[in-house]
Amino acid sequence: MSIEFQSDFKADVEIEKLKSQLIDIVDDEFLKAVADLQRNSPIGATRELKKGWDISGTSLQSGELVCMVSNSTDNALNRLEGRKSGRQPPSSALEKWVAFKLKLSGKELKSVAFLIARKIGKEGTERSKRNFKEFLVDGTPAKNSAVDRAITRIQRRLDKI
Repeated sequence: MSIEFQSDFKADVEIEKLKSQLIDIVDDEFLKAVADLQRNSPIGATRELKKGWDISGTSLQSGELVCMVSNSTDNALNRLEGRKSGRQPPSSALEKWVAFKLKLSGKELKSVAFLIARKIGKEGTERSKRNFKEFLVDGTPAKNSAVDRAITRIQRRLDKI
C-alpha cells in the first residue's frame, strides 16, 4: 500500500512539473506575440496602443489552457486594424489626437475633429485599406497573426515534450 502511494505521489509531482513547463512555454510564446503586436501597432499621438499590450491569466483549467492577450487602450481594435468606411465615429474620440497632433483647442479643435471623423466615416482609415488583421470581430486571432503564430510555435514545442 505504501509503495502504491509513493508511485501516485511521484506521478502527481511529474504532472505538476508538466503543467508548470506547459505554462512556461505558453507565457514565453505569448510574450513574443505581445512583442510582435507592440512592434506592429501604430505609435499614434498618445503612444498608448504600443504600451497597452499584455498577457494575463495563464493557467490550466479542466484540461484547457487559458491565456489572455489584451490591450487596455480605448478603441484598441480600431486603432490597430483601422476603421472601414460607413458610420462616422464620434468626433469626441478624435479630440485628444487632434489636440496633440495639431496643437488646437476650443472650437477649432472640435471643428477639425468633426471633419476628420466625417472623412473617416466616408473613406475609412488607411490602415483598414491595407487589410492588416490581427483579430477577427469575435476577438479570436486571425490566420497568420502574432497570436496565431504563437499558438503554432506552442504546438511545435509541445510535440517535443
